[in-house]
Amino acid sequence: EICIRPENTNSLRVVEKLGLREVGYAPRFLHIDGAWRDHRIYAVTVEEVPEGMLARLLSA
Repeated sequence: EICIRPENTNSLRVVEKLGLREVGYAPRFLHIDGAWRDHRIYAVTVEEVPEGMLARLLSA
């Protein structure tokens, strides 16, 4: 599971390139820089990546 702030477009591109799927949205998830920040939540299961995430990362 990976939680990313919606404005972090670089990280969003990475998880999408790796094929993680968005599973939710967490409003006011973490307190960062004096404010509560929303996050998009991505996940993957071992069944979805039988070769492992490192192999997927290296082939991406």
